[in-house]
Amino acid sequence: MINKRTLLRGGLISLLWGACKCSAASNEFGCSISIDHARSLLDLPSDAIAKKIEIVPRTGNQNFDRNAAKTLSFLCDLFNVDPAFTFFKKNSNNAFATSYNFFGKNDGTVLFGRDLLFDLQKKFDVSDEIFGGICAHEFGHIFQFKNRLNLDVGEENVRKSELHADFLSGYYAGSRKLLEPNFPAAVIAMSHESFGDFQFTSAQHHGTPAERAKAVVLGFETAYKQRIPLDSANKIGINFISSI
Repeated sequence: MINKRTLLRGGLISLLWGACKCSAASNEFGCSISIDHARSLLDLPSDAIAKKIEIVPRTGNQNFDRNAAKTLSFLCDLFNVDPAFTFFKKNSNNAFATSYNFFGKNDGTVLFGRDLLFDLQKKFDVSDEIFGGICAHEFGHIFQFKNRLNLDVGEENVRKSELHADFLSGYYAGSRKLLEPNFPAAVIAMSHESFGDFQFTSAQHHGTPAERAKAVVLGFETAYKQRIPLDSANKIGINFISSI
């Protein structure tokens, strides 16, 4: 019998690793998307990028919004980034990062689908933690943008940048676990055979299940067990994706 605990243990990784589903485009990679794609998701007119636009990342659920704000603040401090964050409604069972600054911040924008959030809230009791796991992957892409980590140059797919973002997701989980002993970091790090993909010839290949699990676990151990600072941890993540 599949209970809520079983769904949580398997479902978090499915959502964390499967949240990026955008199709390939000339200037997009993985769940990092172009300015035009991001603008279309936000239903912004073409001249809107020249204006200061404010979108408040609130859901109306005060408890969730309060916890989400803490999570986003934690991610900003952890990765030393300052992106804008917004929910979006159009084709919104997904989450993305873009290098373009839409909302007056310095380091790009993270877009989180309202449908994806609603699905989380329907299925899981601890949707705050699942939300944080997905955001950590997207903030990992923001970290890549800010530090000009062009990890997929010369590659046939986006696997290296996606695995590096997975590594940073694990690093987030380990960092949270250090501060909050009851934080369910294990659900982010857990491996499962049905996740990842084997589409080796696709430009959107994100890594096999084993590779993605290994990236998350390595990131977690780097933060939680070894307590390595981010700059040095990033080198470990890059060495890992270079070795596969």
